Amino acid sequence: MYCVRWKNPRNYSLIHADFVPENLMTDGDTVRLLDFDDAGFGWHMFELATALYFVLREPDYETAKTALTEGYCQLRLLKHEDLQLLETFLTARGFTYLGWIQDRQETETARELTTDLISRACHQAEKYLSQST
Repeated sequence: MYCVRWKNPRNYSLIHADFVPENLMTDGDTVRLLDFDDAGFGWHMFELATALYFVLREPDYETAKTALTEGYCQLRLLKHEDLQLLETFLTARGFTYLGWIQDRQETETARELTTDLISRACHQAEKYLSQST
């Protein structure tokens, strides 16, 4: 697991923290990221986990993971040890979504997403735990 002594500008700095398809706008070959209300300082691997979380169960997940990681590393170098922690950060991301629905349970959006987000978080936690043993 990450330790505070490993936290440095190479792996922890300003991130968008909500890097999901709904927050991307395209104009020809240009892609722009929108909606910076969750932005702050965080782990770069959390940023990748956020971008990959909703495609985990898709058949082309490995392709998406490779493409995203290669693209991300063109701007921010990630070491092998960082990338080895992806499952940890995917699991953490799942738990943050559970917190999100808990904090907003009175909203229609949270009610609509609750079943799916719980299912995804449980699936990811089981995957993480099975790989950790």
